[in-house]
Amino acid sequence: MGIADCKDIVTKFNKDFIYHTIFENIYPLGHTDRVRSNPSNRWKPDHIWALVYAGEKNLEKKNIHEKIVKDAEKIREIFTLPFKEESKNGNEDDTKEGIGCKPDVMISGYFTSLETLILKTHHINRSTTAFPQKKEGWNIISTTYLRHPDRLPSMRAMENLMAFTQEEHDLLLDHLTEEKDSKSNFLQTTLFKLYNFISLLNNVTELIPCPKILDYDHYNHGINVRYVEPCIVGEYSPANSSDSNNTSTDEYWDSILEENKKIIFVTAGSQVLDYEDKAINLFKIMISAMNSVEMAGFKLILSVGDKLIQEKWNVPENVIVSGFVPQRKILKKLGENKTNGYDCCAIIHGGLATIKECIYYNVPFFVLPLGKDQIDNAIRLEEQGLDNRFLIEFLTEKCMRYFIFKILNNKLYFDALLQLNTLFKIAENPSEEEKALYHLEKGVDIIKSKLN
Repeated sequence: MGIADCKDIVTKFNKDFIYHTIFENIYPLGHTDRVRSNPSNRWKPDHIWALVYAGEKNLEKKNIHEKIVKDAEKIREIFTLPFKEESKNGNEDDTKEGIGCKPDVMISGYFTSLETLILKTHHINRSTTAFPQKKEGWNIISTTYLRHPDRLPSMRAMENLMAFTQEEHDLLLDHLTEEKDSKSNFLQTTLFKLYNFISLLNNVTELIPCPKILDYDHYNHGINVRYVEPCIVGEYSPANSSDSNNTSTDEYWDSILEENKKIIFVTAGSQVLDYEDKAINLFKIMISAMNSVEMAGFKLILSVGDKLIQEKWNVPENVIVSGFVPQRKILKKLGENKTNGYDCCAIIHGGLATIKECIYYNVPFFVLPLGKDQIDNAIRLEEQGLDNRFLIEFLTEKCMRYFIFKILNNKLYFDALLQLNTLFKIAENPSEEEKALYHLEKGVDIIKSKLN
């Protein structure tokens, strides 16, 4: 949603992207690092109010915090003004910094459904807003996990609304809805406003970046939800890594991957902040397991995250502990390291993004769910022939060694993995014939159709 800390990540992929920091006052540069140790402070209600008030003018006359006013004005400029490019002829009078973009389509995430709903309301549902009118279909939501059919984006928006006090809740709805009937029962009026408000998300196109084969057959999301390609994106390297071992350079990882042919890669993904104790326990068990004679020929790569890399890790020579790792580079190499069978594997938390990458690069993997949707994902994998999960609470060194060798010597597992790998490779960039044959859709095609 345009916070300053994400600018480097986005522009790293494509330097031509123009990145607008629409919450630079509420979430100033460095906010992510400051809240890294306390996940409960990541999200502030202030940015919701900035979005709400972006539809109004003359905010300086109201009793609103200065940070909210500044970001509200920035949001309004970006979403209502066309972008002005720099002058081609060098005339300084014609050169202006482009602050607006007046987008033709807006793609947002499932977890920012409330933010999406507020902007959609500004553009469509109100005649008094400063925002230009937009047609239906302007919004697209990307849902990066396999949700239950009842967990609609509108329900996610409702949950976030419930985090506000009753007074704030009423104020927000008053600013974003026009239905007023003083003669009606107060409760009925409030519920009517709320229903009309969240129902605006019911017809929004939702993209799930994952082939449908991984989801449950009995899940029916309706015509607005579209399963698209797995979206295996390029690698991103942070400019300022806190890794004291200097393991953030391409040269370092190229040498490690070239020198070692039998590698075990372990990650707990982004959930190390929410499940820190479980993640630390997993990492310590893996380190202890690598001390055995059985594991002498293997190299263990532990991706522990920027926070946990600050811990003291006493590791043997066949273990690398890193805060940041180029995960896709590692998985690609692991998938290529084969002799008569598989020599490498990954042990993961079960987040959908890492599951997709393991499948795409054809890497055998074992799932130790930490929480949230990860257990559900592991069960989905079992339905595809990938029986590879265990409860992390009961994990021991002996169990870990057993699972590693089990997964490296299971032909039925390899066959099931290869079938998924083949479909994922096709789904990422299908021909017109393959789209028809496998009932595949490309997210980029759907997005382009919204621009017409």
